Amino acid sequence: MNFLEKTNTLNCIQKFLFWIGCILNLLSIGFGILVVLNRLDDFRLTAQIARKRETGVDNGIQNNRKKSKEKGGKSWCYFKFQIALFLIGFISLLVLVLIENIDKIV
Repeated sequence: MNFLEKTNTLNCIQKFLFWIGCILNLLSIGFGILVVLNRLDDFRLTAQIARKRETGVDNGIQNNRKKSKEKGGKSWCYFKFQIALFLIGFISLLVLVLIENIDKIV
């Protein structure tokens, strides 16, 4: 925000990069929340499987294991999306700053 206060006007490309960077970083946060919620649900399923195994109840263990494996796969997928969105958003904002300050760097 300090950068925006010091900059008089942004050109069309800088505005585009700013909005893309902000939107992608917000989406990255959303995917981070999905990862956390999915992992918590996976941990809950794993605890249920462990309790059923301790008590000797085989009712639904295979179904819970299948769900847990699916949730684990989704967690990795969401995590990869989160990383990709964050990196693209970060690079967009970095390019925005570099465009404005290229004369000071070179």
